[in-house]
Amino acid sequence: MTRLATAIILLVLMTGCLATTTTTPIPSQNDADADAALFKSGLKSLEQKGSTAELKKLAGMEPVSDWGIYARSVLKTYSSQQKSINSLRKKNQSLTKENKKLQGNLDKLNQINLELEKRTN
Repeated sequence: MTRLATAIILLVLMTGCLATTTTTPIPSQNDADADAALFKSGLKSLEQKGSTAELKKLAGMEPVSDWGIYARSVLKTYSSQQKSINSLRKKNQSLTKENKKLQGNLDKLNQINLELEKRTN
């Protein structure tokens, strides 16, 4: 979870360097403050509960603010990481099954080895 938080923070810092090409009106300071507060609240909610609702709300707001762009970036990264996590869980399940099968084969081979040692003695 700390890797996710670190990645999100770095992503936010890096996306701040991007220039926007949209020609939207400049939002007032109150709008920017409200968007910033919603973004912070959304990040906190994502980290603590796994809820993306606030970030999705911010990402869908018009006119698009810088915080909405940041929210879209965070949601895109979060979605990508969730896909990776699900893929790794499937691989883990597959490897666990294979490990159990190999452990069973090893147990059988050890049993056969013990029987062979008994016969030779």
